[in-house]
Amino acid sequence: MPIVTPDGELIRVMARDWLKNFMRSFAPSIRNERETSRIASAAMIDGLAAVTALAIIGRQGDKREIIEATVRVLRDNIERDLRHMSANVRPPQTSN
Repeated sequence: MPIVTPDGELIRVMARDWLKNFMRSFAPSIRNERETSRIASAAMIDGLAAVTALAIIGRQGDKREIIEATVRVLRDNIERDLRHMSANVRPPQTSN
């Protein structure tokens, strides 16, 4: 008997794995280089916009409601990551 995994669960697992690998590879460049940060942010926003648009087209809720929920979750996750990352970052060294 084959194991059946719902698409949503499969997407969650695969996306987490892909994002972990992406961040492991590019986190230093994203943190230290403005252009790399801009390009990485744009790529992630493109993906988020596409998923959000598909949810709207699929009539999974009111357009305004879906956009507001997406922005709310994005803000919450940025705050979560800032708290997590700030705890692991030393302040920059200044020269005398």
